[in-house]
Amino acid sequence: MAGNLTNTGEELALNMLFRNTGTKPSNIYMGLATDTVGNIDESTGLSGITEVDDAGYQRLEVVFDAPVLDAGKETIQNSAQLEFGPWDTDEDAGVTYAFLCDASSGTTGVLLALYELPSMKSPLSGESLIVTAGNLTFNID
Repeated sequence: MAGNLTNTGEELALNMLFRNTGTKPSNIYMGLATDTVGNIDESTGLSGITEVDDAGYQRLEVVFDAPVLDAGKETIQNSAQLEFGPWDTDEDAGVTYAFLCDASSGTTGVLLALYELPSMKSPLSGESLIVTAGNLTFNID
């Protein structure tokens, strides 16, 4: 699942790389959103998404491996599996996006990246959503 940086994430990357400015996030967290596909984009902020609200859900910290050259592109991927849930009740809205941010909860953090899921996920009570190690990627050509 390849992600796209938000405008804010792109700005942070460019400022840190070329201007030596900006603040590197202490931790990066992955969350899940239930917005209708197409309703959020690279200009959306963290307060502009509809996050999963199940009692069994929480954002999870993501750690990435060092970049490797893969098919001519420098690529990073998550180093460990992430398991969201288990859901306390059936998911009624359906999970459509995953996102990366710098806050473990709330809407005051920075939305860094978005991943549109290939299909909506609707876990039932007792089920979990899993992102396997190596399945969360970013690359630069």
